Amino acid sequence: MTRKTSAVSVVLGVGALLAGAFMGLRPLPSPQSDQETCGSAFAPSIGDYSDALSRAFFKAVCADAVNQAKVVSIVLVLLAAALVVAGAIGLAGARPQHHASILAAKRPEPHAPVAEQLERLAALHANGTITNAEFEAAKRKVLNETNDQP
Repeated sequence: MTRKTSAVSVVLGVGALLAGAFMGLRPLPSPQSDQETCGSAFAPSIGDYSDALSRAFFKAVCADAVNQAKVVSIVLVLLAAALVVAGAIGLAGARPQHHASILAAKRPEPHAPVAEQLERLAALHANGTITNAEFEAAKRKVLNETNDQP
């Protein structure tokens, strides 16, 4: 996983976490009344009355809406947690790509012709992956290894 992919995963995870929290905390309208609400998925409400009739009304009318919102909220929060953890692990273990290409350039293949090694170094230098000093050092190393061979 690259650093960019990991960062996107973390951002998406935070977004899903916010969406799950919003879904879980927003008031749910009662399907049968414009003025009453069923509370929210994380804090259901049985209305202003605590008598048996209000509880029966809540169970009959609001229970389905609250349970559906609760499931959506929990799924979003779990998805968010998975994305954030995966992104954090990826960010912790991701090596910047330009360093990997520098290491590859500094360790040329033993059987690659010198011209190919120099062309690869020139391409890395041209696209800004390696600095002038790194390019000159790697070039000297390739040319010195060539002179040292029998």
